[in-house]
Amino acid sequence: MRAQSEEWTLQDRRLQIPIEIMRFTLIYDAVLPSAANSNRLKEKWAIRDKLHPQLQLMWGDHPAVSGWLADYSKAEEDATKPDAEKGGILSVFAIGEERFVPLVTRRLDMTCYLNILFLRCARPGGLVGDGDIDNRLKTLFDGLRMPHSESELIQTRSALPKPYFCLLEDDSLISGFQVKTEQLFYPIPES
Repeated sequence: MRAQSEEWTLQDRRLQIPIEIMRFTLIYDAVLPSAANSNRLKEKWAIRDKLHPQLQLMWGDHPAVSGWLADYSKAEEDATKPDAEKGGILSVFAIGEERFVPLVTRRLDMTCYLNILFLRCARPGGLVGDGDIDNRLKTLFDGLRMPHSESELIQTRSALPKPYFCLLEDDSLISGFQVKTEQLFYPIPES
């Protein structure tokens, strides 16, 4: 009998091992400034605005999530409810009048591992000495997540597309990341 209970314990542990559900590439092709001494609200929205159309296409085409958007109407009705009262697999979050749909959410116990490739006009290496890498990554991570309050919305812009797609509900759902640099032989677009 003891061997059987040890077997169940091993099976339980295997079920808790994270599995990869999706793998895809998002591209942000602009200068990534440091967040030092600034909230960089404009820059975070520039990241979100570049990634929103890519995520919108991914939601409609990636086999792991195809069909999830069919539940949008119901999920939008649930947007102001606590997580425990929400139905369906899609999560819609209401921030003021805006509606955000992150792919990686706490409610589904999801996390995200990022492979980040910095393309720079300089030779590879030197990323740490060439600017503040910690704060650049913080700007990127904040741009990957949905806003958490109305104070993070840009008041001067028109209404956002509904829904507005983001990668993360919160940047605390990033389980790890890897940063690599390579030389870019292409002019960087002006911000």
